[in-house]
This record gives sequence, C-alpha cells and structure tokens, in this order.
Amino acid sequence: MRDLEACHIVAGTQRVPDRRLDVESGLRFGTQVIARRRYDTTALDVIAKLVFEVLTAGPSERVLKQSIDLARTFSRVYYCFDAEAPRDGESILHGSSRR
Repeated sequence: MRDLEACHIVAGTQRVPDRRLDVESGLRFGTQVIARRRYDTTALDVIAKLVFEVLTAGPSERVLKQSIDLARTFSRVYYCFDAEAPRDGESILHGSSRR
C-alpha cells in the first residue's frame, strides 16, 4: 500500500469473498472518483499498468509523474445532471467516440 501511495495511487485493503474473514487480501480503488471524473477505458488501462508496475517493481518517479498527469487530465468532477458530461463511450483523453 505504501508503494502505491508513494506514486499517488490510492487504494484500500478489502476482504475477498469466499476467503478467511480475518484477512484482507484484496485491493479496492476509488471507484466513485473514477466514475465522477469519467475515466474512460484507455485511462483505466493506464491505471492498471501503473499499479502492476508499482506492485512488481516498486515505486518510481516515472510512475509518479504519469499518475499525476493522468489525474490532472481527469480533474473535473461530473454529476449525472451535468449536460456537458461525456456520454458513455466517449473519451476525455481522445475527444472522440470509442464505440
């Protein structure tokens, strides 16, 4: 967890179903933040690669910079009543439909 936090990737431990109840063996990411900021599938792929790199090789300045840049790209918070919110399938990163 500390390695992820060092790269500004926030996650929490989570109990995995069908496992021992006294062991938290899963990771939970801020799904509400991801939804409200309308991260698209391209951004989620980047996040997954960054998490994998940190968990396998440890934190690095490159991952930290990429994490910060990605968060800045998706800094606007959207709500369901926002008319200008991108529709499902639209990409904030690329500005085009990804259907």
